Amino acid sequence: MSAVSNLGSEMSGSTTVPAAVPTAVPTAVPTAVGRQFTTARLALALALLSGGGLLFEIALTRLLSVLYFSTFSYLVLSTAVLGIAAGAALAALLPAARLPHLWPLWAALAGSSGLALTLYGVTVAGEAGRLLLLPLTALPYLFLGLALAGIFAGGGGSSPRLYLADLTGAGLGAVAAVPILDTVGGPGGMLTAALASLLAGFLLAPRSIVGITAAAVGVAAMALYLGGTLSNGSIATIELRSLATPKPIREALRAGGEIVASRWDAFARTDLVYFDELDRYLIYLDGGATSLVPNASSPESWRRDVGALAFAVDPPESVFLIGPGGGLDIALSRSFAAAEITAAEINRAAVELTRELKEHAGDLYGSGTQLLIDDGRSALRRLGGRYDLILLSQVVSGAAEARGLALVENGLYTTEAFTTYLDHLSPEGRIALKLYDELTLTRAMVTAITAVSEPGVTPAAAARHLFAVLDTRADPAVPLLIVNGAPLSDEEAIRWAREAEGRGLALLYVPGLLAPPALGELVEGRVGLEAITGGTEVDLSATTDERPFFYQFEHGLPRALRPLAWGVAALLGAVLVAATWWRLRRGHEVRLAPLLVAALGVGFMLLEIGVLQRAQLLIGHPALTLATVLAALLLGAAVGSGLAGRCPLGREYVWMAVAGLLAALLAIGWSAFWPTVAHLTRSLPPQGAALATAVTVAPLAVVLGFPFPLLLRTLGRQGSGEVATAWTINGIASVAGAIAATALAIAWGFDSVTWAAVLCYSLAALLSCFVAAHK
Repeated sequence: MSAVSNLGSEMSGSTTVPAAVPTAVPTAVPTAVGRQFTTARLALALALLSGGGLLFEIALTRLLSVLYFSTFSYLVLSTAVLGIAAGAALAALLPAARLPHLWPLWAALAGSSGLALTLYGVTVAGEAGRLLLLPLTALPYLFLGLALAGIFAGGGGSSPRLYLADLTGAGLGAVAAVPILDTVGGPGGMLTAALASLLAGFLLAPRSIVGITAAAVGVAAMALYLGGTLSNGSIATIELRSLATPKPIREALRAGGEIVASRWDAFARTDLVYFDELDRYLIYLDGGATSLVPNASSPESWRRDVGALAFAVDPPESVFLIGPGGGLDIALSRSFAAAEITAAEINRAAVELTRELKEHAGDLYGSGTQLLIDDGRSALRRLGGRYDLILLSQVVSGAAEARGLALVENGLYTTEAFTTYLDHLSPEGRIALKLYDELTLTRAMVTAITAVSEPGVTPAAAARHLFAVLDTRADPAVPLLIVNGAPLSDEEAIRWAREAEGRGLALLYVPGLLAPPALGELVEGRVGLEAITGGTEVDLSATTDERPFFYQFEHGLPRALRPLAWGVAALLGAVLVAATWWRLRRGHEVRLAPLLVAALGVGFMLLEIGVLQRAQLLIGHPALTLATVLAALLLGAAVGSGLAGRCPLGREYVWMAVAGLLAALLAIGWSAFWPTVAHLTRSLPPQGAALATAVTVAPLAVVLGFPFPLLLRTLGRQGSGEVATAWTINGIASVAGAIAATALAIAWGFDSVTWAAVLCYSLAALLSCFVAAHK
């Protein structure tokens, strides 16, 4: 599987080694046209192609997240990865496309089309641009698929050094993604990745017209970038008023707002928008999630916010704020004289922009506020301590991710998260959640009741900890949920209700006095939670760390992704049937290869997403989590690929069977052992948690690096077209695995994702055993 398809190029390791070729590292790579490429040059070119391809995907995610909603972004990214399969398919069908003299051309075209897509992405945001985005996004990966399939099919994988090069390049690309994106942002990251492919084209043919042209295009692109064409000024001038997607920032700009500052980093793009007539600043994250920067000179404009109710009754001494963004929650804390204010904000750019508005908002993130650039739940767990108020104010990023719909904010709204908050409350403490609408309020109430309910505590008794109101003055109306550490007495509930009514808020739920129809029978003890959440058209069940999709209210796979899921499943099935049909009269080794490739490709992706989800809960920051997990898997697999190169010729399927079985066992072991690791390292800083994650993942990753390189090596002896076909199936399987992981996690939880991966590797082991026994 290709590294850039986030699959693990665990698999992209080795290939064609004719029986007469020794396994020692040669001084040059044998090809059909002689010793054209030195091992070192081809190894470096492979590393640049794989690392650049992975970086381009991550950087493209950041750009797409600004232009579109996450579901469409995921569709575009899936199409891009399928481009690798399309390129490999062309290489399989057209032997001439695999010839060595074309490898530099494919690399140069991958880089050039990547540059074109970067320019297109930052200049076109309207509906017309959206129509061309899918084919344009696939182009860089189509050429990348041609280049990689050609190199491996042509004998470039014969050296263990080349096994290492492809995977090491991808792993280093994952490591470099965070600092590169933090420095130059999404479009700049895409430019950097495209330059890597152009440099690969130059290295493969430094004296040819293709190589010289690739170098010239790269130099010209760098000159334009350094000259400002793609610098911050140009990036900030993406015409967001013309977005095809009705994002909040589009409506704000059309209503008279003006972007006065922008920041790109590995997490998101953050824009500061100023409304002159209102003298108001709003911060937008990827054009979606919005945060008010309070005006210190007119506190009456923000003290009426519904979140102020959480401070008004028994003003808290100590406050823990999750996602304060522009600082409104900090301003409220200070206005109610909180003595201890701790703020955990994952978006550093929002903090920086707020600090630059000190004259407008005051020194909100200065002295008097303990600031943590971290995921709120992880930061709370690391700090320990107890607080009078833990406040989450509309914590949602809306940021797209390359690997599914598991957004970072979902982990803040699970039963386990609520348990963590309750464990860190003072005896009279409370949790406050400023939410979005009736659906999010209802699900939050169900989740909170589930968390409070313990043995001996009925849901009806747990519901007495809750209090909910609605701010109808806002457009749209904003609900606020209070979860008290102790059950509210009738007197306390009345006091809260009077304070809320005095602030002009509508009462939604007052324990013992008022309950919405959906909860009426529950709080009276006549029905359980199942009656509230079961059998409804929308999914309102409590979210857990296993199924953390708080903002997913559809049963099953989101409707927007179903066409993609069915399409990819049909495509993979058709390719497997066709590939198997054309090999029916050949030996077991060739006939079963398509199914074996698919099992390895899907299995790796399932494991990757399962590890990502669990690591996210420990490490916290999504960018650091992604870099850590990808780097650990890819670099570990690189070691495994190098070790696989030592396998004696003719014994590949035996080793593949052992590796497949060992991968399944290690996946089970890692999943079982991980809760202990997370518990022992829960107080470590993010970097320490990342190191612990990498160390525990490494043994599994090394084993994952064995099967695919060995399979490609054996297929290479059957003909170079077999290798290219394997790459085709691998590219499709990578997308299928990502979609399958999302569907399984939504339906049955992330444990089912791990078990599905175990089944895939077990199937690979059985198929390998069968082939080994019949050779």
